[in-house]
Amino acid sequence: MSTKGKRDFRPEYHMTPKQMWMNDPNGMFYRDGEWHLCYQYYPEATHWGPMHWGHAVSRDLVNWEQFPIALKPDECGMIFSGSAVVDTENRSGLGEEGKAPVIAMYTSHGEWEQQSIAYSLDGIQFEAYAGNPVIPNQEKRDFRDPKLFWNEAKGCFGVVLAAGDHVEFYASRNLRDWEKTGGFIAAGEWCQDAVWECPDLFPLDGKWVLLVSTGAIPGKKGSCTWYFVGEFDGERFITEMEEPKRLDFGYDDYAGVTWSGSQERVFIGWASNWLYADKLPTGEFCGQMTFARRLCLRQEKNSRSPGQQEGKQWTLQQQPCIAKKAMPHLQELGLKDGKQVKAITSEVFHISLAGVRAGEGVWLKNALGQVLEIGVNGQGCVYVDRRRVLPGWRESSAALKTEPFDPIFASEAFGMAAEQQNQSGESEKEQDKQGGKIPEMLQERTGETLQEAGRDLEIYWDHSVLEVYADGGSTVLTMLAYPDEPFSELSYRGRTPKQLPTGEALAIEETENRVKLVIFDMDGLMFDTENLFFRYYQEEAGKLGYELTRDFYLKTVGANAASVKRITRELLGEDFPREEASRRAHGRIGELLQTQQIPVKKGLYRLLEYLKKQGILCAVASSSAEETIRKYLKSAGIEGFFACLVNGNEVERSKPEPDIFLKACEFCGVKPEEALVLEDSQNGILAGWRAGIPVVCVPDMKVPESDYAAKTSLICQDLDEVLSLCQERGYL
Repeated sequence: MSTKGKRDFRPEYHMTPKQMWMNDPNGMFYRDGEWHLCYQYYPEATHWGPMHWGHAVSRDLVNWEQFPIALKPDECGMIFSGSAVVDTENRSGLGEEGKAPVIAMYTSHGEWEQQSIAYSLDGIQFEAYAGNPVIPNQEKRDFRDPKLFWNEAKGCFGVVLAAGDHVEFYASRNLRDWEKTGGFIAAGEWCQDAVWECPDLFPLDGKWVLLVSTGAIPGKKGSCTWYFVGEFDGERFITEMEEPKRLDFGYDDYAGVTWSGSQERVFIGWASNWLYADKLPTGEFCGQMTFARRLCLRQEKNSRSPGQQEGKQWTLQQQPCIAKKAMPHLQELGLKDGKQVKAITSEVFHISLAGVRAGEGVWLKNALGQVLEIGVNGQGCVYVDRRRVLPGWRESSAALKTEPFDPIFASEAFGMAAEQQNQSGESEKEQDKQGGKIPEMLQERTGETLQEAGRDLEIYWDHSVLEVYADGGSTVLTMLAYPDEPFSELSYRGRTPKQLPTGEALAIEETENRVKLVIFDMDGLMFDTENLFFRYYQEEAGKLGYELTRDFYLKTVGANAASVKRITRELLGEDFPREEASRRAHGRIGELLQTQQIPVKKGLYRLLEYLKKQGILCAVASSSAEETIRKYLKSAGIEGFFACLVNGNEVERSKPEPDIFLKACEFCGVKPEEALVLEDSQNGILAGWRAGIPVVCVPDMKVPESDYAAKTSLICQDLDEVLSLCQERGYL
């Protein structure tokens, strides 16, 4: 249910319905200077319901005129997504008096999903074809979203259809009688368990591009759109990419397809996400489109990443179809005049930034202190931080947590937030069922390497819709945000980290400036907690009649809850009392904390004494509770060495996000580039990188499968080595 927010969030130049619910763009065709856009529409409420086709028309792709509903549910079912073409040669035979008909093809969603057509002589009023469905189906559960295209190789019309976990191709001479000609299914685990939707197939710059959208997958990713580049021989699509790329790295661009009939290839998407689409504070309407975007292909040499070979890689570039003269309320907010702060006087504005380097960006702020941040992180990845402009945000809100997200090495998955109760008091479990969480998405993998000259950003804000175009549209992020008051100030935030990516390794730049703060992780770095817990866990399991191996421990510790349960069952059987063994092991560690010193890692005392003598501040940053941190430090007799303790409760989210390290810097009055992080885990290493803080890795007994430690040039076996290395480099 869309609920009225504290003010009007309707975008001015992004297409919205006058009222009620809207989702996927449909039936898009260009004729006589007009861009026709139909869309999934429910005219009775601001949530999803029996689908119709709404209809809007524009001459400039910015300002839209609403027309009557184009298609309504009939005896074949609801009107799901589809497409349209102008049948200029009247191949369908449905034209009259020399008028070329517009043929719309759509999914009739009844007991089964089948494909139907409708026709129109004026492009406004459509009539369903008497012979529907034209592609019957009583076998496939998911069989929908037909996208019409001209099949040059066969000299006929073609259609690409989503069919579960793949697409299928059909051909027709008359748009009424269709035959299946082939299909395409992708390899790899990028879309495991995903249902494909809203495909599009079109030629572009000498190649063929296949778009496909995947809906929200519990525990993996929200709805998003992907693209493949390859060849199409009229029956088969052969990709030249081992895995597809994200079309938009933001959360809010889904089910996008392109117009038929135009000389340029123009795309538009639904600017929302199935995770929370019906819970937005927009009141009388719910749903909006992205800007229309011109597409082109670029081929460039990319550095190698997992699953890819070095060489030429295809990139789909996007540029907004914006005529500035058609946007009279657009405010230009460039920062090229050297000003650090500018006043914002409009709710529609454009920011142009050139050469944005790692650690730099802009803050959009209102009088309430709500902030939307856009910038480039420590690895050169473009990011958007919208956590402080989500519905219900307040300064004292409970800590949020996001699952680990790796912007460099991992596959293109992104974290889902947040583990908290929503405004209506629904439990986390209920939210999971209903898909009501709104992820913040701090950083997204861009696939781009950091350039010394920095990255160019074009930023557009329209009341509640943010679109960011990086490096000529090679990377795009679309995000929704809902500040309670309009933004009134634009400020530039910048720092130049001492740590910059170099190939596959990260190195600390040589400098005369010495480190002023050393930030310690606790578990596994200062204390040998992993080996200690394993020993007690093994002993307690033995008392319960089970022999635990080191291999079992390494596979289960650090895995997510679902994986632990599965792996435990596979290795030890259904009846192993894992919770009981774990409880006993933790109990023994608790007793040890009360009675004697917990073993510390080699070199810890020596390093702490040296830092104290040099006047270098020390901090503990850990996701553990403060009480637990203090017990460990007190047991080891080192509590007095630390200027501050920061845990997950003191920031709006705990590790692996960079907030916990940045908070330590703030407490100690030290700039991030003047700090040094000592970490043992892959998540902690990523957190330091994201914050632009130099990181030294001291791996514990768990060697991550992805081997993050090997990605940094600063890796030590123990804290004695850390001291020696930093002294040699002149940091300590």
